[in-house]
Amino acid sequence: MGRRPQMLLYVFTVAVCGANVYLNWSQYHRGRLPSLAQSQLFNMIFMSLLALVSLGRILRLLTAPKPELILDPHATVVIAESMIVRLLRMLMLGIFIAVGIWGFVSDSAPLGGMRELPVLYFLLLGFCVYGFVALVFSPRLELILSPESLAHSRLRPAVIAWEDLADVKSRKVLLSTTLTLVLRGTREFRPASLLARWRRVDKVQLNPITFGVDPDVLKQGIELRRNVFTF
Repeated sequence: MGRRPQMLLYVFTVAVCGANVYLNWSQYHRGRLPSLAQSQLFNMIFMSLLALVSLGRILRLLTAPKPELILDPHATVVIAESMIVRLLRMLMLGIFIAVGIWGFVSDSAPLGGMRELPVLYFLLLGFCVYGFVALVFSPRLELILSPESLAHSRLRPAVIAWEDLADVKSRKVLLSTTLTLVLRGTREFRPASLLARWRRVDKVQLNPITFGVDPDVLKQGIELRRNVFTF
């Protein structure tokens, strides 16, 4: 999916989440509901955060480097994930973890008690704790394209010389396009995260839309630099 369809998707998400929050609040405010139930409050908080995440991604799309700069092999381009979106994702995961713990200790949790939905709470806590820890221990995702090399913030060493990059592959899964950087075995690369430093990396996957960049443009920008400064 390119930048324009992605932008429309985020705008639609903001509109739907905003309408949901407004509907719940207006029903309570106009006296149609005697009180704001815990499930509705949880829904309003979650939808508000989801709308904010989508707004952050829209801002990232609007402020991302121009395609002309990415496609200039002599230019140095810094592409990074939105810090606002990263912090909001941490907040969302923290809220879900809190709800999961609440469900373990009380039957009045927004999603029901542990006795009613035990599998749901185990899955919720497991996925959210894993995602939260992974976010905390992983550096902010940043990519630097320069005439000399490609730098990836989640690799150690972070700098990949163009001669160490064997290939760039793209793959479409539903509405998302991912890029895979295939590394040569001449150097040893490992994840920057302390949780995964034990394994060796020979492929790196990127979701270009995380940077607000069109996948095809980023792929061409990487291949142009590799071809110009290697061959």
